[in-house]
Amino acid sequence: MPCSGKSGNPKNTGSLNDRLVGLKVFVNIQIMNEMDGFSKGLSPDHRKFSVTGDYDATKLADVMDVRSIQSLMDDFNKITHIGVGILDVSGEILVQTGWQDICTKYHRAHPETRKHCMESDTMLTENIRQGEFKLYKCKNNMWDIATPIIVGEKHLGNLFLGQFLFEDEEPDLGLFREQARKYGFDEKGYLEALTRVPRWSRDQVQAVMRFYTDITVIISSLGHKNIQLTKALNEWAVILDELRESEQKFSKIFQVAPILMAISRIENGAFVDVNGEFLSTTGYSREEVIGRTSVELDLMDKPSREKLVSLINEDGQITGLEMDIRTKSQQVLNCIFQAQTIEWHGGKFLLTAALDITGRKKAEEEQKREMSRIELLNSHMVNRELRMVALKKEILELKKKPT
Repeated sequence: MPCSGKSGNPKNTGSLNDRLVGLKVFVNIQIMNEMDGFSKGLSPDHRKFSVTGDYDATKLADVMDVRSIQSLMDDFNKITHIGVGILDVSGEILVQTGWQDICTKYHRAHPETRKHCMESDTMLTENIRQGEFKLYKCKNNMWDIATPIIVGEKHLGNLFLGQFLFEDEEPDLGLFREQARKYGFDEKGYLEALTRVPRWSRDQVQAVMRFYTDITVIISSLGHKNIQLTKALNEWAVILDELRESEQKFSKIFQVAPILMAISRIENGAFVDVNGEFLSTTGYSREEVIGRTSVELDLMDKPSREKLVSLINEDGQITGLEMDIRTKSQQVLNCIFQAQTIEWHGGKFLLTAALDITGRKKAEEEQKREMSRIELLNSHMVNRELRMVALKKEILELKKKPT
């Protein structure tokens, strides 16, 4: 029977829970890197998002960096040995890793059993709310877990875990033999694949379900922000092309942009306008900023400013330049810069945008500490298993000796 529950604090599951805590830090950092694609020019390959801003027309692949998430899930599988799949609402597989042979070589290879997979993947994920999960036995008699990916209140896809059996239940071999005969599977190979299906405890399942439910909430949140930011940047690009006819509209987008933005004079670097995000992040008032330069305000030192101007003179624009700025309170922030020359109010000016990634940098440091801890825990577990194997071997040898 399918069952569902809300995400909450995982129960104490020992080393598995410790690994999930560390992985949650890791996933936050990796998914935040997806946002950097917007500030690094969105290159034509895996960093390109084709978002229109219309939620009804948007697909999950439009708001998720599939290649990066695939790499992330591959890394998770190496540590947790848990199979993961991300599918859109039509059943198209976007990300998969660690899937069992019984599914890839048999259930999803045969047209009829593949249809069972598709029906299970799509029908059994209906009416699951964000932050909830569903545990169910699919039509091919494997246990799976599903949790939705909802972006802007629209259900765009689902994250699936599983292809497993509970360790406290024995598989019905007669049922699987009957499936092999019915669909023409090689019975020996099919049953051997069944023996390789992982067996999970119910505590493990609960911890894993809550962990990955939290991950989908993060993906959903970032996907929503990607749509909002891409829509703003698309509008910004159009406005730049029609700047002389759209001064008022440009000013509005400029002021409400969720990143630091400034317009300065090319010849001396004096600020002529900055947006609200710039002021709230740096701590300066508009009166303190306008007419002064970044060097005069000690936002950046003279060599950094000269480097920025040199790059503009060489290429006409800057994309993905990482530099530090200093706020009014002397806090150092690490930012990624984009800049280009624009025509504004009848003259040429420098339009600069900066994304504050200070939090990401701090999270990276925390990630390193957590991953080191995970590796140490895994090492202890492996050593314990080796000692148990050696002990069992010694016991067997003692039993063989005559008394």
